Amino acid sequence: MEDYTGLVFLALTLLLIWMIFTRTRRQQRAMAAVQASIHPGLWAMTTSGLYGKLIEAGDEPTVILEIAPGVHTRWARQAIAEVFDTDPALSVPEASVVDLTSDAVDTGDATPDDRDDRKLT
Repeated sequence: MEDYTGLVFLALTLLLIWMIFTRTRRQQRAMAAVQASIHPGLWAMTTSGLYGKLIEAGDEPTVILEIAPGVHTRWARQAIAEVFDTDPALSVPEASVVDLTSDAVDTGDATPDDRDDRKLT
């Protein structure tokens, strides 16, 4: 009986390399599809997790995102990871949203909780 250990090891190594390259090509095709679908009016998420509305997205290598009313930022086109037809924030339950844009002061109880290690004077 011949020893096929070396051949099995080589076959497993080649299979692993093939699987890695296949996954990479699939991810590249998915990113190319996202890049091709970019146009003004869509909502987008960058690779760093920033959401905004696409304001300008032509053939240039950059796009303009509106991340807040009147606040425009310029991004590399390749930084767009995902696009949406509607604002993704609309799918989040209202109770879990914290509005950091208002100047309203929370008039709740100002006493420290059990986690606060500061001493009151």
